[in-house]
Amino acid sequence: MRLTPALTLTVTLTGLIPNAAAQTEQPARTADVCPAWQLLNPADLRAARVKTTHAFLTDVGGKAQTGSLNRDDLLLQGGSQDGRRCSYLIRDRQVTGRAGFLSNFQVQTETTAPTLNGRWQRPGPSGPAGGDSAAELNLSRTPDGLNVQGGPSVPGITAPLSGVALTEQPGRWALQSQGCRLNLYPVGPWLVVAADAGCGDLSAAFGGLYSRVR
Repeated sequence: MRLTPALTLTVTLTGLIPNAAAQTEQPARTADVCPAWQLLNPADLRAARVKTTHAFLTDVGGKAQTGSLNRDDLLLQGGSQDGRRCSYLIRDRQVTGRAGFLSNFQVQTETTAPTLNGRWQRPGPSGPAGGDSAAELNLSRTPDGLNVQGGPSVPGITAPLSGVALTEQPGRWALQSQGCRLNLYPVGPWLVVAADAGCGDLSAAFGGLYSRVR
């Protein structure tokens, strides 16, 4: 029997993220303005760049808001609503406080990384949209399973994860164990980690937006 290539995660965490239950999968929103990005369905997220000289942020109906973006600004975007997407400006590997709707023709989609191998980090809080505490994931493929290992000293977690299987699902890697669902979504150059409330402190320890570092 041929084994499917696998992924090993070694996790070093330095703190917790508040309101981690918001990392769970949520139904599509219908409000006029963009919520915190964690409230969007992570399966709908994508990475994009502004392709026009200036792109003015709007509400879902196209009414202008304060602020604009420039060509090549990097964005995290939610699902499409009437040809527009909630768009969140990324600076220094973090989601900033600048967000609003952009039409699809104002941006171009960024390609998702072909492999998850390497070191991934979630920065600490910075600016008005901060709140994620620093964390690090080390990912590598192995021939004998999809395993996750937790850091030995994670605040609030009495037993670190060790040898728990992750399975590949369409668009994500998934872990389900003892009522906890943890999902890893490759999104352009990033990795979005989302955990539901059943994960308890693990949802706080793992959840957030990660960038690959060399």
